[in-house]
Amino acid sequence: MATSHYNFPTINGTDTIDGVNAINGLANSVDAALFGVAGSIPEDYTLPIAGTTSLGGVRGSGQISVNPSTGDMTVNPGTISGNMIQIGTITGSNLANGTVGASNLDASTQANVNQGAQAFSTLNLPGERTSITTWEDSNGFTATAHNGFYVVYQSAKIIVIKMNIQGNLNLSQNSNGTICTATLPAQYSLPYSFETMCDVSLNPTDNLPINYYIRYDGNKVMMNIINYGGRSGVLNILSTTGTLVIPYQPLSSQQA
Repeated sequence: MATSHYNFPTINGTDTIDGVNAINGLANSVDAALFGVAGSIPEDYTLPIAGTTSLGGVRGSGQISVNPSTGDMTVNPGTISGNMIQIGTITGSNLANGTVGASNLDASTQANVNQGAQAFSTLNLPGERTSITTWEDSNGFTATAHNGFYVVYQSAKIIVIKMNIQGNLNLSQNSNGTICTATLPAQYSLPYSFETMCDVSLNPTDNLPINYYIRYDGNKVMMNIINYGGRSGVLNILSTTGTLVIPYQPLSSQQA
């Protein structure tokens, strides 16, 4: 009998032992079995290099380090530069939330990000509204009420000013010009002036118009009038409102 796979000779229990022929038969069978598979084993094998669509080997070069214990690969610092990354390679869908954090950015990039965040926060700051508390009547006007405020939009460098005055205007004591002045803090002083017409009423003696203008000059908000009618009598219950929107550049503490 012989083995079922490689036909190695075996000895039955009742056979007469022939040591020479048995050993020779086993050696010949082993030799034949080995010869049968020897042709399918290449004497020299070269592992192919891996490609985009083909299997193969990769190796760590000067830019990639391989841990010999675990096989883990790491990319050395400074290896990947801008010209190695194609446009559109890394998009939002390729980055999980938290992949890139502040600790992953160099100091210069982090500083630029911080400046951008601060600028965005500044642009979204609400306006700072402050009531006007300093008033002065003149030119025949006696106020019964002063109301006004200014709103500073720091990011846009804009001031919105609104004033309302109520009272009596003695026309016999009045000449065209300022009848009421409000004062803002010195830091909002400007080297130029703004003026716009804001209201009109009728002269009580002849029904000719009295025009009202709100003016900003320096850090003063003034209500001015031009009376086209007579100069006698009293304009009672005068009430007028004016609004100005002006650009400004804050003065330093040395300039204010």
